[in-house]
Amino acid sequence: MSDVVIGFVLAAFIAAVAYVRQSLSRSGAITAVIIGTIIYASGGVFMMSVLLTFFVSSNVIGRLFKINKQPAKRSAKQVLANGLVATLLAVMFTMTQDESLLLLFVISIAVATADTWSSELGVLSKTSPVSIVTFKATKYGVSGSVTKVGLLASFLGAILISSFVMFNLWVVLFGFLGSLFDSFLGHFQVRYLEPLTRDIVEDHEKSSTDLYHSGIRYLTNDGVNFISNVVTVLIAYLIL
Repeated sequence: MSDVVIGFVLAAFIAAVAYVRQSLSRSGAITAVIIGTIIYASGGVFMMSVLLTFFVSSNVIGRLFKINKQPAKRSAKQVLANGLVATLLAVMFTMTQDESLLLLFVISIAVATADTWSSELGVLSKTSPVSIVTFKATKYGVSGSVTKVGLLASFLGAILISSFVMFNLWVVLFGFLGSLFDSFLGHFQVRYLEPLTRDIVEDHEKSSTDLYHSGIRYLTNDGVNFISNVVTVLIAYLIL
């Protein structure tokens, strides 16, 4: 059985489970299958294990700590925002067999994991979040804010992914810094008058113009995730 078939079967099974458990939307599940297939075909068990660790851990922690009774389904945009850079690195590795791309792949996943853990667990903080730009207290859920719990979760998420490369300190460093950069960009992203209507906006059930409040209109959370991942990986490439 070819790696493509194995990757497809494995990715399809995991995406189906996530879809049934409402962790992924239909578009998110389809996109996850495509990404999973490509990554397994490109990097085999190693790359797939790193990817699954991010995906499974990110979904488990929310349920484990019962942060959200009904976690939001991840759409195709969200899956791509966190996984597209890693997928491209996997394809580049297949074409060049340059082992440095393996480390960049792990760093990309570390950034996604650190940021997701920070967002998921940051709400557990007993102290108010603060803006990463102004350091003033903000409300929970406001983009561009951080908490001590969130920062610790971010660091631990990066450490978890670094375990695949013998706890490489560069992976921990870039994973953590990538999450901080994500929070920094989040300070400038679009904000709506009704923070909890983000899914409604994406489903076009309401006009985004009516809900638009401040920030860069077209810089969404998914865009922030993608840009922070790209920039962090590029900096890591230049340094390493």
